[in-house]
Amino acid sequence: MEITGEAANGAEALSQIAALAPDLVLLDLQMPVMTGLDVLRRLGNAALPVVIVVTAYNQYVREALDCGAADYLMRPVHALRLQRAVEDARLRMQPILRALDGPA
Repeated sequence: MEITGEAANGAEALSQIAALAPDLVLLDLQMPVMTGLDVLRRLGNAALPVVIVVTAYNQYVREALDCGAADYLMRPVHALRLQRAVEDARLRMQPILRALDGPA
């Protein structure tokens, strides 16, 4: 896994996602300018990036998942839980990435 960008707020996150086209995004919900839920809504139902929400707030689980988040991690995040979430995201991305790289 390679970190390709960071964002200080939701608007910057959308800009970074558009510019860098990451396969996976770890997204906080409580950000200035635009919340993580707003970012998820703007991304819509796109197959990529896969988004894992990482937050201290448990009341947004259903809404985040309904908006397209692949997983929802509560802080403090334990290393094994993060590893499992990233591995699940990788497995979820494999068919998508194969289709993108498939025959022309």
